Amino acid sequence: MEAYLSLQILQGLLAVLLLAVSAGLAWMVWHRWQASSWPQRPALDASVRVGLPTLAVLVIAAPIVAWWLLHLGEVPFGYLWVLGSACLYLLAGIAWLLLGQRLLRVYRQPALADQARFLPVTFACAVVALVVLLIILLLIALRPL
Repeated sequence: MEAYLSLQILQGLLAVLLLAVSAGLAWMVWHRWQASSWPQRPALDASVRVGLPTLAVLVIAAPIVAWWLLHLGEVPFGYLWVLGSACLYLLAGIAWLLLGQRLLRVYRQPALADQARFLPVTFACAVVALVVLLIILLLIALRPL
């Protein structure tokens, strides 16, 4: 039972960190979009060098811990909220991949940020990932016991 409680705490911590990193990257893109000038490399270094690897680790760790919790709690994978959360997490993962790819591209070539549609589409990827993650957390919170 201690392992189950520890995994529940870890899952909650992963969810909060995933929300914080995703919201931070979305805020960064929104702020840069509204400022109409992308910062030079030193200003962008910390958010890309720390934010994207952290996001990658969290995106990989969260479903592993969740599936381990389901296994320990003997919850069948066939429940609708489990299947719905897994499908939505796949959609959020695609949005995170697109967000990371676009941020790496603008990190390597800052002139891309001057294109009319680059930052709005990047911000849309971040918003989709955040909204889908919030829906997943809502599904988990309202699951039948």
